[in-house]
Amino acid sequence: MTAAAATLPDAPETLARARTIRAARLPAGCGIDELDGVTLQLPAGSLTLIGGASGSGKSTLADCLAGLVSPDEGTIAIDGAPLCGGMRAAWRSRVTYVQQEPLFFAGTIRENLRFVDPAADEARMMAALERAAAGFVTALPDRLETRIGEGGHEFSGGEKQRLALARALLREPDLLILDEPTSALDPANEAAIIAAIDALRGSLTIVILGHRDAFARIADQEAVLEQGQLVPLRIKAHDIAPRHMLP
Repeated sequence: MTAAAATLPDAPETLARARTIRAARLPAGCGIDELDGVTLQLPAGSLTLIGGASGSGKSTLADCLAGLVSPDEGTIAIDGAPLCGGMRAAWRSRVTYVQQEPLFFAGTIRENLRFVDPAADEARMMAALERAAAGFVTALPDRLETRIGEGGHEFSGGEKQRLALARALLREPDLLILDEPTSALDPANEAAIIAAIDALRGSLTIVILGHRDAFARIADQEAVLEQGQLVPLRIKAHDIAPRHMLP
């Protein structure tokens, strides 16, 4: 993953480079009964697509990777260092989760972007919008001062997804988790989002949760959760990803 400005508290120096995230033998029970012995490895800069039916455990696995929940058995490790204590708390600040239905509050585009980083200047915001294929903002009469109502109903589903992706990128995360980012979008918006995410590969580690195969072409590895177990489907030999990422 991309280098961070500072190392995590209670963390070895290698954690700042976040080369690999590994979830090993996450068990059933202990409040995470959707998972059963899941093991997954995410090399830095890779894109992993995880499918599965609703309730299969995708969101629970994402919460574990993000450090939001901690299993009583098994481990989540960053570069071999277990994710616990102060390290776990600091790791959460390096992870961004984009929901299937992005949330916006009433205010301007600038205010919504700055929600994740109040110190962000206009140059950084415009760069994040460009990376997220949200350049349509520059064509709006008021650009960053364009008003957004609560929920962002003034924008299409694809525009909201791209604005949410820009906001996520403004945090400069090491791990980006996307939940069904192209669900219910028209082909043009879907293509724009896929192209934007494809361009991000190698600069940060990406996990996409989804039922669809829209990202199969660009994913470095694919798996599906079935009855709490992770079933590998495909691993792509890739310059930024080791050949063996899923067990």
